[in-house]
Amino acid sequence: MINVKIDQKSMGKAYELLRHVPGAFPRAVAAASNRTLEGMRTDTVRETQEKYFVKPGDIRKTLTLKKASSGNLQATMVSKGGRRKLSQYQLTPKTPQAGRQKGFKGAVKREGGLKPLPKDTFMLDTPNAGYVLFTRIGSGSAWRNIKHVHSPSIPQIIKNKETVEVVQTRAQQVFEKRLMHETMRLLKLLP
Repeated sequence: MINVKIDQKSMGKAYELLRHVPGAFPRAVAAASNRTLEGMRTDTVRETQEKYFVKPGDIRKTLTLKKASSGNLQATMVSKGGRRKLSQYQLTPKTPQAGRQKGFKGAVKREGGLKPLPKDTFMLDTPNAGYVLFTRIGSGSAWRNIKHVHSPSIPQIIKNKETVEVVQTRAQQVFEKRLMHETMRLLKLLP
């Protein structure tokens, strides 16, 4: 979870400047929050894409923004999505190949590159999900003797500690800057 802590001095200064204008302070906070929220989305996509084998568009699809208003000053960004196949990150080969002796290599994180998967890993073409990786956990051909190879969801990788720290720090800076900008903009509108 990314929580943005707001500097009370900045809020107090904006409030003092706008307190004589009815409704101006909540408007300034809401506008600053919404601009910060858009920046958080951009930073989240960039930081995640730099660390993981995932397309920016795939990250952006999982993010939903709920903007603030002068009546509700809370702005939120939520990431929702299910587990992904390893082939949606990085996998070689992406389809089963007859006679291939080398096995599969895959990775979710960019750091360290592709790593060999266990020798008992194989791929099946399933009717609903397409090519899916499995690994053998017992002897025999029964379904109980194989296990699906899972990869994390995009919401799970977004919660990476380094990503969260970068996004939080940047969001705090952007909010304070935008709050002062919105405050000055509203003051200029006064007669």
